[in-house]
Amino acid sequence: MKLFVITTPFFFEGESRIITHLFREGMQRLHLRKPQSDIDRFRLLLDAIPVEYHSRIVLHEHFELTAGYRLAGIHLTCRKVLPEA
Repeated sequence: MKLFVITTPFFFEGESRIITHLFREGMQRLHLRKPQSDIDRFRLLLDAIPVEYHSRIVLHEHFELTAGYRLAGIHLTCRKVLPEA
């Protein structure tokens, strides 16, 4: 069985510690989803997670961070791909 987790849409105290623990316990993939958050908060969270787990993280926002971090990729939704009508 593969364990995939989607984060809550808001940041919270101790989140990086919990994420790291989940990776150590076998989590295969983390979808980092914080729709209303700024890029600096994303960086702080990514920097607090050991680099060895970055390749298991998928971003739902701030795709430009893939240039500075070795992440698993990005998650596109129709909301981000299609122009608004």
